[in-house]
Amino acid sequence: MPRQIYQLERDLRAAKNADNTADNETSHDDVVVDGDFPAEGLMKTDGVGGYSVIDDNSSTWDVAADHSTSNGSDHSFIDQSVVSGAIPTFTGTNITGVPAANILPGTFGTGDYIVDGLLRTENAIHILEITTPAAITNYGAIYTKSNNQLYFQDGAGAEHVIHGDSFSNIWYHGASTSVTIASQDAFIKIDIIENVGKEDDTGNAVGSSANNEITISTDSGGVYDINFHASITSAGANREMLICPGIEFVSPRVITDVTDNAVSPIVVTIVGHQFRNGDMVEISNVGGNTNANGSFMAANKTADTFELVALDGAATTGNANYTSGGTVDICFPGNMVMHRTVSQTQIGMGGGGADQTLSAGDKVAMYVANLDAASDLNIFMISLEIKKIGD
Repeated sequence: MPRQIYQLERDLRAAKNADNTADNETSHDDVVVDGDFPAEGLMKTDGVGGYSVIDDNSSTWDVAADHSTSNGSDHSFIDQSVVSGAIPTFTGTNITGVPAANILPGTFGTGDYIVDGLLRTENAIHILEITTPAAITNYGAIYTKSNNQLYFQDGAGAEHVIHGDSFSNIWYHGASTSVTIASQDAFIKIDIIENVGKEDDTGNAVGSSANNEITISTDSGGVYDINFHASITSAGANREMLICPGIEFVSPRVITDVTDNAVSPIVVTIVGHQFRNGDMVEISNVGGNTNANGSFMAANKTADTFELVALDGAATTGNANYTSGGTVDICFPGNMVMHRTVSQTQIGMGGGGADQTLSAGDKVAMYVANLDAASDLNIFMISLEIKKIGD
């Protein structure tokens, strides 16, 4: 047998180790073997023929993972800080430093996973319900809460509902029912409501037949379309009446000054009041000049003041010097008023509506004022409906 063939056969029959390497195998220039490394780990080349081991706690796992570009920018990988629990950081398309507790074990990157409260499945993205977060300047935030609404918060901290239905209606229809009007030129709440109609399923607008009103709940403030309808007669002679919705403020507008004794018309100061000429207001708790308490129409407004005119158009005059206090508790918007002579014998019908801004906690109810006398109103039907249309 030629010597070369004999030598090859002997080598093939040599004893083998468990890893299928020969006992007599050694390292040389173009072969790297297990014996070249003192510990288990990743093999790293220095590019010039040298090799080293990267153990499990190496800070260079990310370098080892980079196998196509100089900086790994076209890969999504997690570095060693996943193990150490460092604060997450994001660079390009790479996700680094995500705490291990916030990753759904075993499935990150392929299927379902969670990162900092955001659950990603193959068919949907699920957002953890939270409370309103602290704003970050120049950054917007999208999140959800336990009230089934989706929010956008701008960098200044203003919160906007992206989607959240809010609507309700309350009503009465039946035999003629009287509303007692005890005073002329003063608004009285209509208190005969029997039914609460269809409402949103998130409780953003809640009607009450017991309290004859609709309440705007937390986080549900915004612009609402308000509409009402009524069928009525006068309980006495034909009377001039006002029928309209009233917005009961959760935070009454604070009066800072009122003109003094004998001044006509009475002028009220509320910084930045936003009432319009023709709006009507209910004022209470004015000290000194008590003629400023009651129901009035706003006229000749400025940014911070407006004159008080009686509901029947008469001028107002102070009865003493102003001392302190006073609030506007209710606004009756002037652009949705049914103002008419109500017949004692003929049923009158009417209604109105307009867009109004409501705050969380505000209440909306129906009111009536008799401009001629303290005589009652008979109601056959009345309804009040509100629907949110924007933020």
